[in-house]
Amino acid sequence: MRTKDADLSSIRKLLSEPSEENGILIPPLMLRRMKEDVTNLPQKHIKAQRETMPKEQAEAYSQIVQAKNAGRLNALAALQAIRNVSLHPDLQTKIDFSDPKSINAFIRKSARMAILFYILDEIKEKNEKALVFMGLLDF
Repeated sequence: MRTKDADLSSIRKLLSEPSEENGILIPPLMLRRMKEDVTNLPQKHIKAQRETMPKEQAEAYSQIVQAKNAGRLNALAALQAIRNVSLHPDLQTKIDFSDPKSINAFIRKSARMAILFYILDEIKEKNEKALVFMGLLDF
């Protein structure tokens, strides 16, 4: 009987190592580079920040919770809708990228976008480079 670890190892090997079939070399499906393999990366910094949702975003979030509680949304649909609203309350908004007011109006509708661009502005001021990962934290 195989263990869960053996199954995961087998899947990892299948995805990340080249194989050969009928004399033909098949490249790996997945390329993965671990942080330990890259020696010139700076230390990772985690910067958790809180931001109150703007009114439009908070209202959209509340509507989803109410729809779920009223039985109009199943749990999976509610989770997906909450995830989307947590990113931005109106992801379909058309943005005029040549107009700073249009861009700023889009950013201001989302707490997460506001924090993201605040952090990006800090990075730009320091003339640094960064990878930014945004997630939800439980407080």
